[in-house]
Amino acid sequence: MEDESLEILGNNLKAHITDDDLANKISTGIDVVGILVDLVTKLPVIDTFNKLRNSFNNYNALRLHKKLTRFLLGISDIQPLDRQRFMEDLDSLHELKEKSGEVLIDIIVRMNHLGKIDFLINLFKAKISSKIDIKEFLRLAMILEKVSIMDLHSLKNYDVETYSNTPGKYEGSLTDSLYSAGLLNISVIGGNDGTLFNLNKSGKQMLLHGFN
Repeated sequence: MEDESLEILGNNLKAHITDDDLANKISTGIDVVGILVDLVTKLPVIDTFNKLRNSFNNYNALRLHKKLTRFLLGISDIQPLDRQRFMEDLDSLHELKEKSGEVLIDIIVRMNHLGKIDFLINLFKAKISSKIDIKEFLRLAMILEKVSIMDLHSLKNYDVETYSNTPGKYEGSLTDSLYSAGLLNISVIGGNDGTLFNLNKSGKQMLLHGFN
């Protein structure tokens, strides 16, 4: 039953993402609950929410739908063909052993703050623009799951190329969080300013493509 529900939800999300009329179906002027009802009734599988109610408690169901709605709103301005190509690229990764809709659902579920969905939208658009490839999108999405969104907004402090003051100073748990998430490298060990950190490749990609 759980596998069937996940497959239905995954197919449901893919149907939205590839829908030619997505922008018209989702209006930013409708409240969140209104959008959710609109999404459910306009999808090909119209009884999805009813089937899922037994699999999720009410809180988790609301959280999931709120995240999905924000994500769909964020990508609705992308051309339908580009959205379809994104899903096709995701489907081409056979080692995932899952369909593209299910992969995205899993990623969205693991975003523990709504603000992370905005980062995910920006990474989606970066992939569409060929600034990153589909595997890099997945790597950065995994990093998003692991790092605090508050710490993420301090990522610029470790950009040695643009930060005007001395960048990369160790700042306790903030630095530990970004380093353990895979966004920083150690650049200097035990110098005059102590151990210094800077952005690694993933950190640079996140800073460049994850923020507006």
